Amino acid sequence: MVRDAAAEALWNRFKMATAAQHRRVERTFPILEPTLTRADYRFWLARLHGFYGPLEAVLDPWAPEMAIDWPARRKALHLQADLRHLGLSAEAIAALPRCAALPAVGELAAAFGVTYVLEGATLGGRLIARQLSARLAVVAGAGADFFNAYGDEVDARWLAFRLRLAAAVAAPELEARAIDAACDTFDALGNWLHAGLTG
Repeated sequence: MVRDAAAEALWNRFKMATAAQHRRVERTFPILEPTLTRADYRFWLARLHGFYGPLEAVLDPWAPEMAIDWPARRKALHLQADLRHLGLSAEAIAALPRCAALPAVGELAAAFGVTYVLEGATLGGRLIARQLSARLAVVAGAGADFFNAYGDEVDARWLAFRLRLAAAVAAPELEARAIDAACDTFDALGNWLHAGLTG
């Protein structure tokens, strides 16, 4: 198994290479704004659902090769549960806009690059979950399943993913392509979130 130190170094390279795209998403996604209302929260969950649902479908065929317990890592169902708690019917959720401008996933390295973005978001979800609980009274099982997706297993799941990522992109050219896919994913997410504000 790849040493954790190597996986940590790889994660740092991913983090640095995607920093600008990550910051753009954070600026576009005001989930921690003090003025956030429950209606605002529902709006942003709906936008996330429109991104995660189709993107997870693109990643599904790569699940056997990724070998990361993919079904347990999918988040669209959590978003659906949160939206139902916030008053949307199953029909309304099914009718929500879905992102079509998704990153290309034509190889395993790209699948890992895309999944890096989704898994990294789960790390930040813990902080967001605490803030939302205090401000909007939403918790796991009652409106905040998405941001509490892994419960107490966030660190263990992140470590497992980080090790698989390091093993899958050990060759420099594979790492480069995975990083490109991660940047494309951040860009696609940022564009999708921004379109919700302007369209």
